[in-house]
Amino acid sequence: LRIAGIGSRNLPDNIEEKIKSIVHDLSLFTNGKIKTHTGDADGSDSAFKKYAIENNLECISYIPFKGFNNSTSSLYTVCNKAKTLASFHHPYFDKMKFTTQCLMGRNVYQVMSDTFDNWVDCVICYTPDGVEKAKDVVVGKTGGTGLAISLADTLGIPVFNLANDDAIDRIY
Repeated sequence: LRIAGIGSRNLPDNIEEKIKSIVHDLSLFTNGKIKTHTGDADGSDSAFKKYAIENNLECISYIPFKGFNNSTSSLYTVCNKAKTLASFHHPYFDKMKFTTQCLMGRNVYQVMSDTFDNWVDCVICYTPDGVEKAKDVVVGKTGGTGLAISLADTLGIPVFNLANDDAIDRIY
């Protein structure tokens, strides 16, 4: 099982507890055969990574540039294909600074991998607005995770937003 474990940098304690529980349970359900894609940002990404490591699960960190958030991940080169795909999911992509475009390209990797052929089976995320569908993403409100949500939804990959009370039941 491959999941993207991503979301808001502002992570409430109750949502972090949900992440901890979900990662533990998925580890048990899959006999430890789970890979977590994340981006080493503070908040949700860090929580998914922390609990994946605590459960001896593989965690793949895609970062937008070398040294991002003190990450030691070697997966820090964002190619033009990733940025092009990102541009289809953000209306102001062309007006973004280069580093922000790299952040958005990194979000593509979280869903599709850096080879574009190892897609996640689902996205488990947290955004305060609870968005799970491309049509509901609001630029400036959903945050950068909105791009990953939009991409996943467009590809038919289920999105479970932990801001929604029924998300855990739907995951299980």
